[in-house]
Amino acid sequence: EQCPSLQPKETKEYADNQYWDDRYKKSGDDDFEWYYDYETLKVVFDKYFDRNAKVLVVGCGNSNLCED
Repeated sequence: EQCPSLQPKETKEYADNQYWDDRYKKSGDDDFEWYYDYETLKVVFDKYFDRNAKVLVVGCGNSNLCED
């Protein structure tokens, strides 16, 4: 799930390298889901996506969502 304690107070913090360094340290994991993990979204994916479709993943940072 989304972790509110990691959200910035102001959106301009997203442009600050220190914000991101601190955020990844606070998350405590090598991987990080921005909002929800696969298990939470599986129902939505199964409903709206064709499992046989080819999907280009442009980037996912250190999320495991695409792999899962």
